[in-house]
Amino acid sequence: MRRLTATALLLLLVLPALGDDSARVTVYQGGGAWIERDLPLDEAATASSRITLRLPGALDPESLQAIARGGTALSSTLEPPYGGLGGMLAACLGQEVKILPAGSGQASLASFSGGTLVYADGGRVALIQASSGATVAVEAERVICHPLRHSRDWSLVTTLPRTARKALHLRYHVRNWSWRALHVLDLAQGGGNARLYTRAELHLPGDSSLARARIRLVAGDVPEPRSPSRSYAGVEKVAMMDSVSSAPPAAVESRSQDLLLFQLDEPLSLTGPRIELLDLRDSQEVSLNDFVVFEAPAPRYSGVEDDQRLVGRRHLRFVAPQGKALPAGLVSVGLNEEGGGWLSLGRSPLVRTAPGEEAELVLGEVRDLPLRWRRTRYDGAGQKGFRHQATVEIRIENPTNKIARVEIRQPMGGSYELVSAQPKPTTASGSALIWVLPLEAGQKRTLVFTALVDWRQR
Repeated sequence: MRRLTATALLLLLVLPALGDDSARVTVYQGGGAWIERDLPLDEAATASSRITLRLPGALDPESLQAIARGGTALSSTLEPPYGGLGGMLAACLGQEVKILPAGSGQASLASFSGGTLVYADGGRVALIQASSGATVAVEAERVICHPLRHSRDWSLVTTLPRTARKALHLRYHVRNWSWRALHVLDLAQGGGNARLYTRAELHLPGDSSLARARIRLVAGDVPEPRSPSRSYAGVEKVAMMDSVSSAPPAAVESRSQDLLLFQLDEPLSLTGPRIELLDLRDSQEVSLNDFVVFEAPAPRYSGVEDDQRLVGRRHLRFVAPQGKALPAGLVSVGLNEEGGGWLSLGRSPLVRTAPGEEAELVLGEVRDLPLRWRRTRYDGAGQKGFRHQATVEIRIENPTNKIARVEIRQPMGGSYELVSAQPKPTTASGSALIWVLPLEAGQKRTLVFTALVDWRQR
């Protein structure tokens, strides 16, 4: 399994010269990638202002920047290989598309009809709608589709200076790259300890025009809202990723200090589509706090006795190890068994967690710790308006042969004054009471509290 190392932000902002057989690829966790490469040119082809380039089909033509030797940016346009709307529709046959019917007025994503394209003749199309299964025929004005997954011959229209007749430095954005963070929490060690693995699942679309690529992965909060859709040659450019992925890497990194950057040590060959699983960091030991958390109901405004049985959920908490932050992703929790098997105990999303911060995972229900929640009194006598006095009794039992740690979260539903509690809550915030209790094997506990609640203030 390949090893990834964190790379300093300042170093990553410097763009080194690339060899003819290498490229620099920045892949964003939300989807999309920027590619920078040196492209050798055919001497005969450069005599014309129209140059044929072998580039990815999923390239965004408006993103391309052509730079001559010496750093001079060239004024250029890139024409897609599918020949406008008709060619794009023909290339999308049999695929899921979104069509903007002619005469729809101002375009928005809500104006598009989605379905499988089954017929195209110029702008006249027929598609099977995914929602109803009905076949509809419309005159298309624009189409959203990604049919070109492999390299195609694009036409670059520009005027080349003599110094650029042998090679161009290109920078462009493609839509069909993505990666996600996958964490594994192995509880096989026992004793309240676990091993944490952090990996990246990198989806490589395959691009025969890239023999070797230096890849770095970017994760972090999106600094701007989604960018609006734009059109070119009658084809709608999809705003499927956030603007962080459609802005050049240096621009993104210069305005956000919250990005996580990981760089692959060795280049990857991108000759075929596949999925790579990469280690983002060494596995590390973490100490776990294992709780069963019960979410109690608020003592509702009612004169009827309320009696409920609640089911808790298992929560695991641990402090994020030192080093780089843990990227947001999915955590698989389980046990590595002898012989290489994996016993899954559940999965939970993880938000981005900085070193030293506590992470909390929520797993499945725990049904062997019965809890009874009963509101025994709700008295409004002598009070004004919506001020009522509620008494609640909570009984919990641990019938297992193991010690259990229980956390009971009691929302109050309004402004409250705690009149009495036995035992006293571990935490009494402005909106809830929280008890954290150890339960020995076979132990039973009863909690009783009385509070004055004002339902006008929530």
